[in-house]
Amino acid sequence: MASVRAPFVLIVSRNTSDALSLQSFFQLCGLECATSSRMDTGKGESGPSVVVVFPDEFSAMSADGVRRLIRRFAEATVVIVTFAVAFFESLVQNLEGRECGTLVLPLPSWGWVLTARLLVVSRTMSGRDALAGASTPR
Repeated sequence: MASVRAPFVLIVSRNTSDALSLQSFFQLCGLECATSSRMDTGKGESGPSVVVVFPDEFSAMSADGVRRLIRRFAEATVVIVTFAVAFFESLVQNLEGRECGTLVLPLPSWGWVLTARLLVVSRTMSGRDALAGASTPR
């Protein structure tokens, strides 16, 4: 049986204080994390299995930024945490084939809610890897 490995999480938030607090919380829960204050991230963040993004903290162009993140990290689960739940659910539905790999959660979503979702993602990923006979890199 494959061991359950915690996902590597990239937190995309303009609020540095909140991002670092969430990162510390995730790390206390055993999750490996990095943060970025830019939607066009790509500087060394290779292969996160989960991207948590707070688009409300960015400009009116945040929808384009979210689309780019989803494309940039096509293999990752993207968790969008927002006040504009209906808007981002619609955006995700319009991205062909991505609705199952993207979650939209309402603000506020506390760290324990996000952690529970990330651990479910981890278990799902491990099950897929075991069935495929592959090991997950990282």
